[in-house]
Amino acid sequence: MKDQGRRLAILYAIAILVTGGIVLLHVLTRDVSGGRVLMPLFMTPVIVCALLGGLGPGLFAILLATSASGYLL
Repeated sequence: MKDQGRRLAILYAIAILVTGGIVLLHVLTRDVSGGRVLMPLFMTPVIVCALLGGLGPGLFAILLATSASGYLL
């Protein structure tokens, strides 16, 4: 039971880190993309987290990605 909680915490941390990495990548490449938000980039953390962790981390990654893309618009 304790290991399952730790595994779940790691999966949610991965969602935060991958989404944060995509936001950083977007900020660094803003000049190349013309200031547009590249939405396919924000699908990456959702796919990764859903494949690794299932529904919960996948939905959490969706929440983070949509919040970040909405903030960057």
